[in-house]
Amino acid sequence: MFFFLTTLALAGNDAVQACFPEVDACYEGGQHTQLALNMCSHRAVRVCEGRRSEWEARLGFRGSAPAFDAAVKAYEAYRKARCDLAASAWEGGSGQPLVYHSCWTAVDHARVAELSRLAAPSPAAGPSFAEADAALNTTWKAQFDGTEAMRSVQKAWLAYRDAQCHWETTWKGDDLLDPCRAALTVHRTALLAQEGEP
Repeated sequence: MFFFLTTLALAGNDAVQACFPEVDACYEGGQHTQLALNMCSHRAVRVCEGRRSEWEARLGFRGSAPAFDAAVKAYEAYRKARCDLAASAWEGGSGQPLVYHSCWTAVDHARVAELSRLAAPSPAAGPSFAEADAALNTTWKAQFDGTEAMRSVQKAWLAYRDAQCHWETTWKGDDLLDPCRAALTVHRTALLAQEGEP
């Protein structure tokens, strides 16, 4: 079980590796104890959270400040709901913090990708919103287990997507609403397909 947790939540997590490449060197004296894993995963959260905050500071002055604040608040509610659900399967176990931190890092890493898209000179071509939404619906139906918790995470993500895209239109124009929704939907679909959890 311990090896499974290590592989699942740290070593096998691309987001942790991308945000905190030093994760393997994080363990004191090479000890891979549960405490060391939890501490290293928490350090990864702080590093990735710092990168996300840098991007938000870099872009947050653009457009409507209230719309930006609403987007950040909606994002944070989505991240919390998603990671609470991911860690709930490990509730009471010593590996729960590791799973929670790894989820937090993955979601923040995805947020950095979503924000960095805005710094590009022109939006990258991608699927239309209708195509992206259809792909998300297919992936969602395959993952959905009928629980209210999963439904709540999806509702939180939809609120985040809509708030984020509203903010983007306040400084990039209404014609970019659908490209924004498509881009965020593609990211959401990838997270669902990759991790098999909301």
